[in-house]
Amino acid sequence: MFTPSTPRKRASWRDVGALRRSVVASLAMPFMGLTILGLTALSGEACLTDACKDSYATYGRAPGQGSLVDPNTWQSTPIEGEWVAFPHQARVEFFHSLGRRPYEVLVWVSAEKTPLAASNFTLAGGDTATVFKVLPDVVSLTNGTCADYYVRVLLRAAPEPAPVDAGDASTSEVGDGGTGDAGASDARPE
Repeated sequence: MFTPSTPRKRASWRDVGALRRSVVASLAMPFMGLTILGLTALSGEACLTDACKDSYATYGRAPGQGSLVDPNTWQSTPIEGEWVAFPHQARVEFFHSLGRRPYEVLVWVSAEKTPLAASNFTLAGGDTATVFKVLPDVVSLTNGTCADYYVRVLLRAAPEPAPVDAGDASTSEVGDGGTGDAGASDARPE
């Protein structure tokens, strides 16, 4: 027969309650974790479903879309005007009239269509506006986020080289450099 060295204490109702709370807490933890995980997934649902499907648009082909600021600078819209819609997961091709590849592409984004009135715009960076094609007639941007924006694009190209005039005196044949025998023939008798 077993005889304990210390007398056994009878469990009180407080001890039973503490035990019950610890059992409930240990069983509830996995469910709480799954609940938090599920809420996190639902908050980003737009990017996990067809709601965030890719789209494609062009800008600059229709009259009034884009303008030259000067011969070397093209803008999609004036800064004080209405900016171009830039939906989530969209690729937009901006057709410009520079006629040569721009060396600088500046992209601003805003959550408002006319952002200058509210001073609500910033230079784009990262997935908000990724430049992936820069050609003599088109620049392509991608909005890799699940947020809709408005965008303004400014392109700068190097000045075109001045054309060479065929009738320019600097390209005509020059005699002996002006030694005083102007009009004299350089031909030697045979």
